[in-house]
Amino acid sequence: MIDKADKRKKLSRWGEKLIPEENVPALYWKSSGKQLTEKEIRFLFYRMKRSKSGNSDIEARQVLPLLDHSQTSAFAKVLVAAFQESNADSKLKYYLTFGGLLGDDEMMHNLHMLFKKNIADKRVKMAESVVGALAMVGTDKALRIVESIYRKYANKKPAISAAAKDALVAAATEQNITMEELGDRIIPNFDFDGLYRSIDIEGHAYRAFVGVDFKINFFSEDNKLRKSLPSNASKELKTEIKEMEKEINDVIKTQPGRLEKCMLDSRRWNVEQWNSFFYNHPIMFVYATKLLWGTYDEQGKLHTIFHVTPNAELFNINDEEVSLDDNLKIGIIHPTQLTEDQVNAWKDKVYQSGFTTLFEILDRPVFVAPEEEKEKSSSRRFFEQVVPKGADFVNTFLVKRNWHKGNGDGGRSEFTKTFNANLRAYANIDGPAVFYQGGTAPAKVFEIYFQGTSWSEKVFIKDVPPIFYSEVLADIDLLIKA
Repeated sequence: MIDKADKRKKLSRWGEKLIPEENVPALYWKSSGKQLTEKEIRFLFYRMKRSKSGNSDIEARQVLPLLDHSQTSAFAKVLVAAFQESNADSKLKYYLTFGGLLGDDEMMHNLHMLFKKNIADKRVKMAESVVGALAMVGTDKALRIVESIYRKYANKKPAISAAAKDALVAAATEQNITMEELGDRIIPNFDFDGLYRSIDIEGHAYRAFVGVDFKINFFSEDNKLRKSLPSNASKELKTEIKEMEKEINDVIKTQPGRLEKCMLDSRRWNVEQWNSFFYNHPIMFVYATKLLWGTYDEQGKLHTIFHVTPNAELFNINDEEVSLDDNLKIGIIHPTQLTEDQVNAWKDKVYQSGFTTLFEILDRPVFVAPEEEKEKSSSRRFFEQVVPKGADFVNTFLVKRNWHKGNGDGGRSEFTKTFNANLRAYANIDGPAVFYQGGTAPAKVFEIYFQGTSWSEKVFIKDVPPIFYSEVLADIDLLIKA
């Protein structure tokens, strides 16, 4: 490829104005240890300049894995510095992509700091570009930062969130998996063998595991529980466990929100995936015990409801052990999928078993569309109901419930909640303005509309997923009753 590009005269001159060629740090081939030649370096710039949407170029993608990535950090830093010097020139965004692909955890830290600075300086476009570079670093830590940005800014700064989503999609494309699968894979397992990791301390065997409080605990040879390592453990091992717990603390900050979204999106895992990402994962197993699970067929019909005990047993409502059917998929139960009798029975079961769900499941308010609404695209269930806490409260409350607040005509706040790219809800609420009104302005709810990709594309309520319909109306009900 390099020879062909050279014959086409694509490598005859240096084309990077912000980076003097003599200042470019060396890169090395992984197999031979030889330094890349001038033309080989030029080839990488020539191809990366052609990269689109945050992904590496198709030809550069063949070359980059062949480099010795233990010696690419200095090269990556020069690229990121040049992009900063360019004042975030959009034509040079490939510098960030290129730098991210060759960066390491130090680069990840630098990019994260750069992102925070640009957010503070309100340089949104620059921040969006940095997010893409973070994703290209490709380490689990870097991708977890991008995912947290995607969730954190979904309503506060939708453009930033969208950039993070695009970056995650790009990173997933590099690995040939979906964005959702990427979210599962980037959670570290610290080389545990299932739920445990064997440790030898001066001839004595211990098993490390993640406890219900997400702290690392230990079983001794005689199965006695220890909350910490014995005093004769090496300094290196103690440091490793401390770093492990620090990373676990970072991971668990985002998981409740991520898993609740999995429930609301009706995310499904096949048995192999569920075993890998939950049942045999040291961190996610703890979450598995704090949720209520169901098995579903290809049509989405619920077959079995079960919960996971701390002893790794799968039990149904009658304490009968559940075997997972490879022909069915597994998902987190939402109460719209249960009858009233099932909800009450499982409430009793959960109480008797003494476990608390990670977020509201069985106590979650449920709204079912009445027959007279199903052939319409809007609900008037709360028509002309007053919000007692006023217009300013609407502005803050709905954003916390994952509604996006936009600017309407005359400085009016407009609220939408998105299910996917093809469906959203719009709440017609009179009173809220984009500016603070001092807590005195009244607010009144009118229709709740369901729409497609545009304002004019109406969606009949019969075609709205029951979970989304229920969640939208539950939010408005909570708003009024607050």
